[in-house]
Amino acid sequence: MGSTSSRPAAKLASHAHSHAGVGKHAGRMCYDVIHRHCSCETWWLHCAMAGFVSGLKIYAPLFLITTTLKNRFQPSPREILTRTLPAALTSSLFLSMNSGLFPLLTCIYSRRGNPHSRLSSFWSAAIGAFVSILIEAPSRRGELALFVAGQAGEFTYRSMISRGLAPNITHGLDILYCLSFATLVYYSIHFPEKVQGSAKVLLNVFVGTEDDPDTVEKFSHKIYVGLKSWLQPRLPWLYSDTHEKSRICKHRSGCKSYTTIGFIKAFLIALTIRSVFTFLPAFFLLGPTKFVYNLRSLLRKAFGKSGMMLALFFGCMNAGTRGAQCFLRWIRGEDDGLNSWLAGLVGSLSVVFFSNPDFAIYIASKAIETGVMTGAAQGYLPSIPGFQVLLYSISTAALFYGASYEPHHLRLSYWSFLFKTSRGHWAKYFLSFSPVRHEAGIP
Repeated sequence: MGSTSSRPAAKLASHAHSHAGVGKHAGRMCYDVIHRHCSCETWWLHCAMAGFVSGLKIYAPLFLITTTLKNRFQPSPREILTRTLPAALTSSLFLSMNSGLFPLLTCIYSRRGNPHSRLSSFWSAAIGAFVSILIEAPSRRGELALFVAGQAGEFTYRSMISRGLAPNITHGLDILYCLSFATLVYYSIHFPEKVQGSAKVLLNVFVGTEDDPDTVEKFSHKIYVGLKSWLQPRLPWLYSDTHEKSRICKHRSGCKSYTTIGFIKAFLIALTIRSVFTFLPAFFLLGPTKFVYNLRSLLRKAFGKSGMMLALFFGCMNAGTRGAQCFLRWIRGEDDGLNSWLAGLVGSLSVVFFSNPDFAIYIASKAIETGVMTGAAQGYLPSIPGFQVLLYSISTAALFYGASYEPHHLRLSYWSFLFKTSRGHWAKYFLSFSPVRHEAGIP
């Protein structure tokens, strides 16, 4: 977020100056400065309920889409009821506990010590995160820990830049994304058992496998053939030599057809996912009447410029990876790790259409996770019991410390996540425990 996070910082400053007349000894307890209009118990309950409701809105569609992709677009109702729904409820409970334990520990700390101490935000968040992550499924702890660690690492890097301790690299996140995606493509092709979790689903769907096309790829092939009569006069090179491929390639169609079909497949999937995340929450939040009334704006949001750029990003990611791999097989006459890594690097150049820092951090965290797991399996790195839980706790504490004392170094998307998750209840804490209050003479 860096310099783009002036809005949260401005909120903190305006709040502090509006309370500049508060006396020297005011605000010693949590109910004096944080939840002035309700008791501690009510504040905890509101935060916990807000976290649970927000968790359902986030995890229910996310796990449903993941199940659909994992089952190659043919999910069974039984699996949705027995696995997807319980997983969404478990993750929602985890988020609820995280949302409720943080204010609970904050209130306890304010009654036993200085409520404005810098340790308050750190240890309250660390203990709350430690307890809540134990509720989450063990298979998801590593993914959560690495993602939060990525956010905390970026916050630390921005803090170091502001203090002159680290250089500011232009387009650093985009470069990190390209290198990380190329590494994941290399592992997914040559060591597929090393890539686990959502990264494996993402690569299987948006990059695909050569010898086992899924339902969407077969449908994309029909679209490719159906558009032949219209596209061939305008783009004759697209349908020339459609059956020609190198002796190493395993895909059934020619290299040119395989690349074009991959673009169509990823483009359609990206638009579908964008539509689901646009229309489904809006229908439940607005209701049928308001949903129909706002349908035009929702269509513009789903299929407007940002939606098309997202679809182009994934389409070119797929086509670039497939096309580069086929090209390298033709000119080098072999299929090794260098081909796969370079193909992934070419596919990652689709970042010119859609650059998202959170997605870049996610891909980087999955590449690091894959590398660490590989190193631990081969004995190069030690396996530390409970490391994922500890990493998540410390990283969450660092982010909450940053939200309290260095909000201008946090990414705006993480700020939005904190406020939406707690429905604004956590905002009272961050506004009250900011050092801006100290600068205004408020204890």
